[in-house]
Order: sequence, then structure tokens, then C-alpha cells
Amino acid sequence: MSKRPRLVIVSPLDVALAAIDEAFKAEWPEGECINLLDESLYADNDFHGETPQVVRDRIVWLFNYGIDCGADALAFTGSVFNPLIRELRKKVSKPVVTSFEGMIEEGFVAGKRIGVLSSAPQARDVLAADVKAYAAEHGIPLQLDARCADGAFQALTDRD
Repeated sequence: MSKRPRLVIVSPLDVALAAIDEAFKAEWPEGECINLLDESLYADNDFHGETPQVVRDRIVWLFNYGIDCGADALAFTGSVFNPLIRELRKKVSKPVVTSFEGMIEEGFVAGKRIGVLSSAPQARDVLAADVKAYAAEHGIPLQLDARCADGAFQALTDRD
């Protein structure tokens, strides 16, 4: 087993992993990134309603598997799953981040006007709620414009 700090990244899309790996190699070269890909999370998700229990169960399993893989920290992509990830991280002492936490923090460094452009309506709604919660928690006035780019998710999964 490696002595380097290990970050386990769980993603429902393989196209996200290359960019994540590149960023971590540049910003955290002493760390070791382990990728867990499960494309069935999006394939089986209901993007127009609640996350199905079977998908929620799979995320819990992946979360626990990431811990079992020796994670010093976990990161989850797939913003539609952020509410569940926030619940799960309360159960462990290791750092666990959702897909957009750092981006939200950086957005507020730039100002109080935040734009959200999402590839799926459910992701837009989750991200908008996360932005609103961050603003409320930090007492920041917010001007939010949240939109969804029609067809973007399909184009992403089709690699178009």
C-alpha cells in the first residue's frame, strides 16, 4: 500500500476523470488519486425526480468501498448526488467533498452574482440549492441565475 496521501474519486462519468487527474497532478503531486467509475449511477438515475433507492444504495456501497480502499479523503463527482454525499460524510472522520464545493467557494470570492449553467435540470436544482445554502451560511447576499443547457448532458455522454 502506498505511503502517499490517497484521494479516492468516485465518478459516474469517465469523461470527468481525465480532467480531475490532470488537476490533481498539477496541484497535489504528492498525493495518489484512485478513481472509482460507476456509469450505472447515471444510467439508472431518474433525472426528473428523486434518486432511486437502488442508486442511493450503490452510492453508499461506493462510499464505503472508497474508505476500504484506504482513502485519506474522498471526492464525489455527479452533483445530483450531493445531498446524499453530505449525509454520508457525517459518518466518517475523513474529508469528503462534493463535486462543486470548491467552485462555490471560489465563485463567492469573485462576488455575489453567481451564474449556474448545468447539463441537467436535477443538477441545476441541486447546485442552485448548494449555492443558496453557502450564501445563507456565510451571510452573503446573493444574486443567482441558474439555467440548464438543453441537450448538454446527452452531448457530454455522447462525447460530442
